[in-house]
Amino acid sequence: DHESVRSLSRTSDGNFVLAGNYGSANGSGAEDPHGSQDAWLMKFDANNGNKIWSKRYGGSQVDVLYNVYPGENGGLVAVGTSASNDGQLAGKNQGGEDGLVLRVAADGQLQNISLYGGAENDRIQAAVHNGEQGLVVAGFTLNDKYGPNKGKADAMLLWIDKDGTVVNSKLIGSSGNELSFLLFKSTNGRYVTGGSFSGEDGDFSTRRGAEDCWSISFQ
Repeated sequence: DHESVRSLSRTSDGNFVLAGNYGSANGSGAEDPHGSQDAWLMKFDANNGNKIWSKRYGGSQVDVLYNVYPGENGGLVAVGTSASNDGQLAGKNQGGEDGLVLRVAADGQLQNISLYGGAENDRIQAAVHNGEQGLVVAGFTLNDKYGPNKGKADAMLLWIDKDGTVVNSKLIGSSGNELSFLLFKSTNGRYVTGGSFSGEDGDFSTRRGAEDCWSISFQ
């Protein structure tokens, strides 16, 4: 069985929460399994490291969280990818792996879980709050559901409202593979995202090696 921690964040009450995936039937994340690999959050005490709670989310296939952030009223927002179309994700998967966004209460109880994508793979790697409980999320897509795909994997930005509906989207790409790993909101209200690219056309005109880094600032 396989477990992985992908992210660590401070909670609003001064403790910590980790995000990743959990596949074992025993250990720290054994409670309430859904499938072979579940999306996983575990909150623990900042002073002594003791587990406060541990929760698994998903369906029968592989579900993974890459990042977790403080949410409303002590809750949490986490993002990742899911290949499931059953369990807590019944009827939501559009094909392959879809981008995953879940919101949980302060005690880890699931409030909302949504998938974003098309017939090919999609992934959400990062998120920032956008006012009115909305989010901007960043990742990549092999589809053209959220804009014209320029080649293979395009970097993907989605604006999502508090109900989980996509209200705006943008793809950044070339004939190669473009990925977005990070997303921040600066003090002037603009967003910054970045990742890697391998093309030399479309939105990218100059490449210095097989795969280069990129970043953009946007409103």
